[in-house]
Amino acid sequence: MQGDDRMLQPSFKQMKEFFRQVEAGRVTSANFQKFLKNPDGFLETAVNKFVVADNFTLSNAAVKFSYIGDNFKLWFYSKTEEVKDLVVPHPHHDLCKAASLDCEIIDDLGGKAKVEVTMSGIYELLKIQPNGEAGVLLTNGYANIFYVLDVNRVLRAVYVNRLDGGWDVRAHSVGFPSRWCADLRVFSC
Repeated sequence: MQGDDRMLQPSFKQMKEFFRQVEAGRVTSANFQKFLKNPDGFLETAVNKFVVADNFTLSNAAVKFSYIGDNFKLWFYSKTEEVKDLVVPHPHHDLCKAASLDCEIIDDLGGKAKVEVTMSGIYELLKIQPNGEAGVLLTNGYANIFYVLDVNRVLRAVYVNRLDGGWDVRAHSVGFPSRWCADLRVFSC
């Protein structure tokens, strides 16, 4: 019996992660039972998931967001990514030509496979500049452009810019006829 009691005594690290999951609203009664039976197994599965809706929110304490667009919510809020090897996007180039379409930018950079990044990668960049500090992301109100597969595996343009004291996050279709201005920054893997 004593051996069973020790198995039900999780470490501080495990409990901390468990309560982080509770705060994020991801703990069900089934998860709780799983945690009690195998705290390490629960921790492994929890750490390897990136839930977009839990991180890209106005109430986020780690990154200050000022606006989350409706298209972004529609296309990405139900997306969860497996995070095995986190790849943080890097700036590929600043747009020199005014009036660039997404399809032109994607072609110039070598196609969809070359430009596709993850939401977890974008979030890692935002965590480095949570309040608009200096870094690779533009903080002058100009857009930082990323191409990400949405929950239905459709490539979308996701863009973040610094407005109203926080990060403004929006998304649009890569087929949208709107053109990007010069001096915006495009990121890729």
